[in-house]
Amino acid sequence: MIEFDAVEKFYAGQRVLGPLSLSIPQGALCVLVGPSGCGKSTTLKMINALITPDAGSIRINAQPVASHPAEELRRGIGYVIQSGGLFPHWRVRDNIATVPRLLHWEKARVAARINEVAEIAAIHRALLDRFPHQLSGGQQQRVGVARALAADPDIILMDEPFGALDPVTRAALQKELARLHHNTGKTIVLVTHDMDEALALGTTIVVMRKGEIAQSGTPAEILAAPRSDFVRDFVGGADAAMKLLEFRKVREVLRGGAESCDHSIRTHDTLRSALTEMMTTGRSILTVQNESGAIVGSIHVEDIVGASKR
Repeated sequence: MIEFDAVEKFYAGQRVLGPLSLSIPQGALCVLVGPSGCGKSTTLKMINALITPDAGSIRINAQPVASHPAEELRRGIGYVIQSGGLFPHWRVRDNIATVPRLLHWEKARVAARINEVAEIAAIHRALLDRFPHQLSGGQQQRVGVARALAADPDIILMDEPFGALDPVTRAALQKELARLHHNTGKTIVLVTHDMDEALALGTTIVVMRKGEIAQSGTPAEILAAPRSDFVRDFVGGADAAMKLLEFRKVREVLRGGAESCDHSIRTHDTLRSALTEMMTTGRSILTVQNESGAIVGSIHVEDIVGASKR
């Protein structure tokens, strides 16, 4: 667990962050989101001591960050920045091996780990002997992720990792990150100014404004009950209702009893999927099946409309 306790940061006598108190559970994918200058990158960099707080404390697994030598701390935390931050004169495999070699791993162990994380990050083996300038932007970001994973840290920090990529590559890497988080269970803290990215990836979202937390919670909680006009506008205003449907399941508004219908959907599908099916087929009612394929009820368009208002 990562804990911020009344943390503050001042520049030129002016407070730019805090007082900030926040707990990030182990295994979460926590997204810090907000407009430029709101303090999200400053918050992230305090976790691995790239920035030192002027007041308050930060703890990782109950141990104060300040009690560890900075270099030692950073070797145990993966860090991914925009454009990968790769060493230009090192081949891909050497970039990936940076931290394991600093930790004096044996050569065989390093080589095995390079291959392992390359597979996790979906890096083709043929790319391992190339230099960064020979890679596309998306490939460079995958290498940056692989390097962050190489020493098998419990925590990975990501500062606007996909901000410089085209929309197609960005969407593909977002899916890869979600898969990676699901498969590894690592604690990931990601900074972005893109609320759609935050909603797509985060298990926990922290919306920041002017150095403070405007609201934190799950994507569904923030979409369903924004605490201020700022949060409401930032999550999409009137579009928030449609986004909320991505986080609610058909089983939540299921009606018992089977109604005759040629089209069906599963209990674990999202309400957004159900609405899309209705719009595609022109049906206002869908039969609902469980994971075994048995019919367990139905869902009506009125149920979806009602759910979007709650």
